[in-house]
Amino acid sequence: MVTCERGKPTKRSTHYADESTHCRSTFPYIAAYTDLRKGPVVLEIPAKTDKAVLNYKAAVPPGYLPITTESYRIAFAFRAVHLAGATEADAYAYAKTLRMYYLADATNPKPQRFIDASSMRYPTLPFYDLRYFQGLYDIVSVEPVRTRDKVMLGMLASIGIEPGKPFNPQGKLKAAMERAIVDAYFYLEQASYDVFAANLYWPNRHWSSTLQPDPADGFEYVTAEAILLDARAVQFFVGISFLWATRGLLEQHVRDVGLCVGGIAP
Repeated sequence: MVTCERGKPTKRSTHYADESTHCRSTFPYIAAYTDLRKGPVVLEIPAKTDKAVLNYKAAVPPGYLPITTESYRIAFAFRAVHLAGATEADAYAYAKTLRMYYLADATNPKPQRFIDASSMRYPTLPFYDLRYFQGLYDIVSVEPVRTRDKVMLGMLASIGIEPGKPFNPQGKLKAAMERAIVDAYFYLEQASYDVFAANLYWPNRHWSSTLQPDPADGFEYVTAEAILLDARAVQFFVGISFLWATRGLLEQHVRDVGLCVGGIAP
């Protein structure tokens, strides 16, 4: 598990270590990552004495709260909010009572290992260069395929992203990918501004919620008739991108590789 105290600068620079983007920057956080290909995983939450089992379509013994997932690799985060009379130190100490281990080790789990990430760089902004496609390959080469993913996987195979085969684009394909991902960024940036402009709180102001749910007031963006690709893309683009920080990195990349797209010239 990784624990992180928000707002601590790294020893290597004056930049903050945790580069994730969200509105709460003062609470202790704890995150954990696991891989269900090795079997179901137990997550213990103290005080409530709850024991949940994360599993991918596997049988769960009685006495546990089963949580079925659609993927193998799982990431989660908890935020320890201290109540009246408690301190940040209390919240931090409570966060370190969480436990996670494989169900096969439930009778004798190993001591929990924690990593203090407060002095480590934790970058979370997406890449808008060839690393984006490498990330797609890293996902589709491991995760199970859902019915709704098959059309997209067929298209990804046409550009060399295919389970069981190496991903190593060259020449014109590589150049096209580098240009396409930059175009995609500017397309989504403009689309997000258009969505916000169409959903203002007041017609004479510029305030809008960044949360724009689907017709069912959720965030699945799947209806009986269609998958709402653009609406889903815009919502999660905003959710993982700090627009101007990401744009600054993107502009540097554009200059580095000599592109002239999306209104930015080197």
